[in-house]
Amino acid sequence: DRLMTIWQVNRETGQGRLDVAPANAIDVMQRVRSFQTLAIAENWSVKHTVPGGEPQQPLPAARVTETFFEVLGLPMLYGRGFAPDDYRPGANRTAVLSHRVWSDRFGADPSVVGRVAIFDEKVPYTIIGVIPPGIELRLVERTRRPGPLMWLPRPAVDGGERNNRTQGYWNL
Repeated sequence: DRLMTIWQVNRETGQGRLDVAPANAIDVMQRVRSFQTLAIAENWSVKHTVPGGEPQQPLPAARVTETFFEVLGLPMLYGRGFAPDDYRPGANRTAVLSHRVWSDRFGADPSVVGRVAIFDEKVPYTIIGVIPPGIELRLVERTRRPGPLMWLPRPAVDGGERNNRTQGYWNL
């Protein structure tokens, strides 16, 4: 009862419940004081091949800001959520797995936390956490796309995003 999603409305067409454009999200995060904390989630996907296996379909993922798991009050089953160092330029890439991916692709092995897995064309990611079972975090219209199965740190906002007020792809 204390968690909400912020949507964008296109005033010209009247269409509502749109993902928030980056520049608008930045404004909200800098100016709004009505919320204890805010987080951004951006739909993403990653490719993963299980060692010794065939390439699999891309996993629905989300790139999130540092406070994402804090806002949800979501503890990890194993490991931890993202920390400030995970967002530092040049930091090792890190990932949090859904319980389903942890079970299906990593054999429900608790020691996967701290291991390096290869995603996106041979890019190493250190697995830092696994969320508990039964958690489904949908970011878009509930029928269009499955919820994320993996979470990654959202890189810093770039120059083009600072000026984008029309095309939304962030969830607040």
